[in-house]
Amino acid sequence: VVLAARLGPLATRGSYTRLRETRWRAVPRLAIGVAAQVALELVDLAPERAANVGYGVLVASYVLVIGFVAANLLVRGMTIVLIGVALNAFVIFVNQGMPVAPPDAWRADVEVTPAVKHHAYGEHDRFRVLSDIVPVTGLATIVSFSDLIMAVGLLDVSYHASRRTRTGTRTRGRRQTRQTPAIDLAALERNE
Repeated sequence: VVLAARLGPLATRGSYTRLRETRWRAVPRLAIGVAAQVALELVDLAPERAANVGYGVLVASYVLVIGFVAANLLVRGMTIVLIGVALNAFVIFVNQGMPVAPPDAWRADVEVTPAVKHHAYGEHDRFRVLSDIVPVTGLATIVSFSDLIMAVGLLDVSYHASRRTRTGTRTRGRRQTRQTPAIDLAALERNE
């Protein structure tokens, strides 16, 4: 998902400089939230700790990431990102982790290893349609529709953030600024 956003300016002839110059709010929330999720993938928690401490850290990480996205809703495309992140968080909160359901063709070759964030889809899991059920063959992974929504949002964000903001219009190669039309109040009063 992040890779798609990083390649956006390259594929659309945008500017990485403009993308870096975008003023992001609440960046520490994003950094801490993502670091917590990475730590959960790297640290092997005992099963009794994974169910309570690990899940608490996972929920807190999503709260932080959603806080970052919400703080940046004025950036074009962030609303789409918010929808994707919120749907992921919803499924994780409801199911105490993201259920993963490999397609039938992959079941013989893929084993879902239970972790804090992911677990094999079971009979008690809800909202299967929002779980990790979409196979990405080229990357040999399974994602959710929420991940795809988030990827589209991140592409939109990177596309627009890597572009120059337009404050005027071009006329025959010269830049002109838009002028707000003036209203003659005296003429309006005379016509009454």
